[in-house]
Amino acid sequence: MKNISKTIITALAFITVILLALFIGDVSDNVRAFIRILESPGLLLTDPLSINRYYGGNLNALILNLFLTTGLSLLIVKFSKTPFEGGVIASIFTIAGFTFIGKNIINVIPLYIGGMLYAKYKKAELKDSMIALLLSSGFAPIVSFLIFGLGVSHIHLGVRVPMAITAGIVAGFFIPIVAAHAFHFHKGYNLYNVGFTMGLFAVGAHGILRSFGIHVQPASAELVGYPDYTWQLMSAIAVLSIGMIILAFIYDKDVIPKYKLILEGTGQLPSNFSQIGGQPATMLNMGIVGLISLILMIPIIIIVDVPFLSIWGAGIFTIIGFGAFGKHPLNILPIFAGTVIGFIVISMIDSPFTTLLPTDNPYGAYRSSISIHAYTGAILFATTLAPISKAFGWKAGVIAGFYHMMIVVIGGNFQGGFNLYNNGWMGGFVVATTMPIFAAFSKKK
Repeated sequence: MKNISKTIITALAFITVILLALFIGDVSDNVRAFIRILESPGLLLTDPLSINRYYGGNLNALILNLFLTTGLSLLIVKFSKTPFEGGVIASIFTIAGFTFIGKNIINVIPLYIGGMLYAKYKKAELKDSMIALLLSSGFAPIVSFLIFGLGVSHIHLGVRVPMAITAGIVAGFFIPIVAAHAFHFHKGYNLYNVGFTMGLFAVGAHGILRSFGIHVQPASAELVGYPDYTWQLMSAIAVLSIGMIILAFIYDKDVIPKYKLILEGTGQLPSNFSQIGGQPATMLNMGIVGLISLILMIPIIIIVDVPFLSIWGAGIFTIIGFGAFGKHPLNILPIFAGTVIGFIVISMIDSPFTTLLPTDNPYGAYRSSISIHAYTGAILFATTLAPISKAFGWKAGVIAGFYHMMIVVIGGNFQGGFNLYNNGWMGGFVVATTMPIFAAFSKKK
């Protein structure tokens, strides 16, 4: 009865937020802005606030998409009777975060269907492959692009739609299979294992489309006229993080000793903090890493002089989620240090590919809007390498974070933006090249 009550309360909360997002302000603007999100190609860095700038950014449409997409994912978890812990928590928060830059209620469905068909084919319970199923939604741009991309606009819609649905289902079916093998490539030191897996799929998809003469134009999120929702978004994330910390102490007054068990671990996959320290300690950790991430972005906002970008929402939500599945303050702080050093170095390089700071161009605040999104986002997403910090020492974490920052933008060129988890894709390569070196010089057995 208690579980039923929680389910009803959660459902009512989601419905309430969805209705508020729809009916607060101009309903027609909210609907049109939401449709614009659904009609976008969805490629990496597709920014709902940027594409809806003519509707004042329309934060309502973003919220509507976030709660609908996350709600659908929660329903799958609920009806499959999958325990809501560890990797599932990380997956749900990651899905919520990436509604900020590419996922929507439409383009994730074919991937989910593919994952369900895989479980049926294996004659296994859906919950056994739930993490891979949920995270496979990071490949959702393949669905949106094949329907709405400019490169396929010459193909009849009656062909594009079934082609997109089929591609999504096929990808959703095979991603869990390949993910199990991709794990051996990085030995669990790259927390975004499915992201690395989908990088392989994305390179293949990009290559096939190019071979058929289909041009994949990268998404752009222009910063000129970018809606400023800094206060609203940062406040919401702060309330979420602080709320989890408070709840942790309410549910368990002796949560600190259990939290220490989480801090002692490396975070190497699979590290289910819900089982290691319990749910209250896990919530405490999620809240703390959320606040650390939020505070880290304040100097970026001030120095680079940009509002809170959608990609930061994706990054912070993902960090909060993986606060249940591998990340904690002791293993993310060295990575943050390395990425910030890398960011400073890049900002000092006079190159049209990496320039981050404002220029004298009156028609654009930055030479490359992709650079500012990619590099500032990488500060957060590079924490996929967090286990390295605890396994090989903080110096290794700093080096890994710096190296990740140097190479992260290259990954998007290869995979065409079809893999939203680009940092997981490049994180696999960072681990593969640095882990053997760290292991060779490590004093730890």
